[in-house]
Amino acid sequence: AGEAAAGEAAAGEAAAGEGGAVPPKSRFGFISAEVRSALEEAKVELKPYAALAQDLPRILAAASAAASAGSSAAGSGPGTAFGVMVERSSCSMAVAQAARQATAKVAATDPSGQVELVYVPVSPISAFKARKNACEVAAMRAACLRDSAAVVAFLACLDQRLADSPESGQAAEPAKKQAAGQAGGGDTPRQAAPSDQAAATADQADQVSASSRLAPGSNFPSLERVALEELALAEALKGFRAAAGGGYKGDSFETISAAGPNSAVIHYKPEAGKDRPVTKEEMYLLDTGGQYLDGTTDVTRTVHFGTPSAEQRRCFTRVLQGHAALARQKFPSGTCGLALDAIARAPLWQDGLVYGHGTGHGIGASLNVHEGPFGLGGNSVAGDVVRSNPRMLAYYLEPIEAGMVLSDEPGFYLDGQWGIRIESDLVATELPPGLEKFSGSRPFLEFEYLTKVPMCRALVDSSLLSPGELAWLNSYHATVLESLTPFLSEKDPPALAWLKAATAPMQP
Repeated sequence: AGEAAAGEAAAGEAAAGEGGAVPPKSRFGFISAEVRSALEEAKVELKPYAALAQDLPRILAAASAAASAGSSAAGSGPGTAFGVMVERSSCSMAVAQAARQATAKVAATDPSGQVELVYVPVSPISAFKARKNACEVAAMRAACLRDSAAVVAFLACLDQRLADSPESGQAAEPAKKQAAGQAGGGDTPRQAAPSDQAAATADQADQVSASSRLAPGSNFPSLERVALEELALAEALKGFRAAAGGGYKGDSFETISAAGPNSAVIHYKPEAGKDRPVTKEEMYLLDTGGQYLDGTTDVTRTVHFGTPSAEQRRCFTRVLQGHAALARQKFPSGTCGLALDAIARAPLWQDGLVYGHGTGHGIGASLNVHEGPFGLGGNSVAGDVVRSNPRMLAYYLEPIEAGMVLSDEPGFYLDGQWGIRIESDLVATELPPGLEKFSGSRPFLEFEYLTKVPMCRALVDSSLLSPGELAWLNSYHATVLESLTPFLSEKDPPALAWLKAATAPMQP
């Protein structure tokens, strides 16, 4: 929850009384009516966070009584142990203390039962959820394919729109600064008049309408009348995902649509009136994801529609090398994310480049786009920082196993100028027997590459790639073209033509 929501929640806690139920509408106004209705239908009672400590004795007493009753019915007699599991890496001290007090109280009032407090590093439920079964992997694969088609169609349309737009060749200041209305050459913008506000509203409505129009020869929307600005393009992308079909429910997170120096801000968020134009002369970073009935996606591509500098191409290629190194890596089952993280960073380290975020995170099966209990990271800080942080230790030392879906997203950011990130979704799969000869009983794993969106050719300096890296890139691009051709040939022939050029073999 944001600050406003947190403030409302705090107000609700203050008025909650002694653990009593809080009327949702009066204390939880930050929760939408639709969500409240769904929770009520599911018999979920909303209470302030602080009420948990007060309610735990009652909750555990009821659970303990049910366990004892079930044991007696089964003929196993009294003395049934009832366990309360506390996840060390995420449970707050306040809740852990409340659990200790509640279990002690239940044990004192129910001598026939044995209430046990169990501390675990990671919830087994989280670990079970992270290991996708064959059906979930197949569904994630299908969702990523449709999502990739939507992103490819969007990039193809944007490339053409920029090529056709005479004003896209230079990075002007955002048009919404209302410079024309400033009096006497001052820097203070004037207050928008009602007529201006009405015009702005009409313009926004026109943008939404324009994003729903189909491009010629395509079943995807057109960007013909969409403003070449960060926020407008982020909104337009939703129409491409909806047109791809297959149970699109919305974005899996707010799209990071970042041009020029904004691309150097890792978690940038475009805002109306402050966003930057997207032009042929600057880097454009698009970090976006879709939520589908059969899967969740998260993809980032950094592109340049003009002529990038030699430094931009060198840095992009180093990021690409790190991304490919992780995607190509074979490793024993159970290897932790801290070890795999270093593999993606190594090509950048060789050139003195670093990035201050993790390399990967788990992805849910039509659930959270950031899903635990594992992650790839830890090497952006010193080892003593990781060692002293229980949450980092749990997250980055959690074993990677077959069926886990994760992101591969190294980057590099030149503050105030431009940023680069390449992200795709991978799933860990078990290799056929043979490699584990020296690893005992641990089978070897590799990654299947789920995302099918090409890398920006203009930013690749192929002279820096090894023969193996170049072969991987050309093979990946061939797979992208093969995978998306049946889809795009029917839905968007112009995008297919763009994709053929984008995936053509690169030479050393």
